[in-house]
Amino acid sequence: MIFKITIGIISNSIDFILDGVNNLTDAFSSIVTILGIILANRKPDKKHPYGYGQIDYISSVVIALFILFAGLTSLRESFDKIFHP
Repeated sequence: MIFKITIGIISNSIDFILDGVNNLTDAFSSIVTILGIILANRKPDKKHPYGYGQIDYISSVVIALFILFAGLTSLRESFDKIFHP
């Protein structure tokens, strides 16, 4: 990911930069998913008598927001490169 983004910046290629960002979002979503599963499988306690199953939904929202942000940023950068190469 770092290599792709660096090469993209050096060569001024939005394609390489966005491919690196795509790799970053994949890695981030994998980490959040793994942490969400680990936390959701915790046993119920006094503070959470029904368990931690709702963490799955929260981790899904975090991933969705991160991907939405990356997509909107990519869209904006692409339009900037098209109209101002």
